[in-house]
Amino acid sequence: MRLLAMSKKGGNMKEETYRSTLVQVIQWMDCNGHSNSKIRRIVDLVLNHNQEIDQAISYANREEEVTKQILQQRREREIRQSKSS
Repeated sequence: MRLLAMSKKGGNMKEETYRSTLVQVIQWMDCNGHSNSKIRRIVDLVLNHNQEIDQAISYANREEEVTKQILQQRREREIRQSKSS
């Protein structure tokens, strides 16, 4: 995982610090009602799926759009079903 450009000296320590920080961020978000938020998904993608931040943001944005489309389709189907009943 590469969050920031690191010098060779102390690079592993910095990387572990970043990883530990992201773990704490995820834990805080989960404990404070943000477990289904887009930012939580972005942090998860960076921390657990080795994505760069730009990739993670793009992926989370695409997921959000797909979710919106699915929810809209469900609403439309429910409306059609309630009208036909």
